[in-house]
Amino acid sequence: LTRLLSWGGKFRLVAERWIPAPKEIQCADYDESVASFATRRLGREAFERLVQPLLAGIYTADPEQLSLAATMPDAIVAEREYGSLTRAILHKARQASSEGGGSDSRASGARYASFVTPREGLGQLIEALAQRLPPAGIHLGKPISRVSRTSDQKWMVYLENNEPCGPYDGVVVAVPAPLAAVLVDEVDPQLGELLSNISYASSAVVCLVYRRDQIARQLDGFGLVMPSVEQKNIVAASFSSVKYPGRAPDDQVLVRVFLGGALQPEKVDLTDEKLQQLAEDELGELIGIRGAPLRVDVVRWREKMPQYHVGHVQLVEAIEQRVAQLDGLELAGNAYRGVGIPQCIHSGDNAARRLLAHFPPGPE
Repeated sequence: LTRLLSWGGKFRLVAERWIPAPKEIQCADYDESVASFATRRLGREAFERLVQPLLAGIYTADPEQLSLAATMPDAIVAEREYGSLTRAILHKARQASSEGGGSDSRASGARYASFVTPREGLGQLIEALAQRLPPAGIHLGKPISRVSRTSDQKWMVYLENNEPCGPYDGVVVAVPAPLAAVLVDEVDPQLGELLSNISYASSAVVCLVYRRDQIARQLDGFGLVMPSVEQKNIVAASFSSVKYPGRAPDDQVLVRVFLGGALQPEKVDLTDEKLQQLAEDELGELIGIRGAPLRVDVVRWREKMPQYHVGHVQLVEAIEQRVAQLDGLELAGNAYRGVGIPQCIHSGDNAARRLLAHFPPGPE
């Protein structure tokens, strides 16, 4: 049995099956905060010790504002159809068993094959895309200031120095929502206003490299997350060289420590030295580190993590309705329907397909 919860917290978690669902859950556009839902169904302790730290590691968000419909829509469906999460899980388990899809021993435990990444970093994806496109159409490292529409419904893109590029048949805007709001404001001010309503959080990442023999604890997982009730400075830590073999020599360990986020935005403004100190001290306590790191790098990601606040699904639908009225314009990125890399790729692929659907097929 886990030691993360007290006996009272465990009993409250078990009682989830008998907690009634609110009548409002039947509404098609129902939404509430993740904190409200998790506390209501699982109890405050389970929320603070289990749900909040896990979500902080993904969204760096304030769970009191985080939208359930945007981040955990299956939870709404489960409560709506079965009245509780426990009953939904039991029903699906019985269904899987009756269909011959019983439990597989391989389905439990750490999935060491579930994380993949390019060996030389994610920058390889961009480089590969650039290499596959005609060189005459690629402008790398060129900041864009705005987009506009011509009288014949073509699109112009303006560089930072107001140098025009185009005309183009279509444009995919794949930048953070606040920047997208600035770019499209001339074309559709209402769309720009909607985009500006998506807020962002900042974070700092301290990358630490240690010899393996400096760390007392066995690194038998991919990282750790920290409940905010512990009142620590770090949000999470990723054992990158465990998660992605090859990120460090065999006798060394690379750990990425995350600070800041929506609950501690002030951390991003600390000096590199202070961030390093906080990361080293707290990580050292958690996994038993002796001595100084072999290497340290500090990276800040300012206003880079979109915050899916309550009502986010409706906001995105309103944005998509405005975009649908602008033939040749599409939006893509992690601000809309998922923050993960797979969701971003899916977003870009869908945007490209929608854009191409406007144009007649070219010669074979």
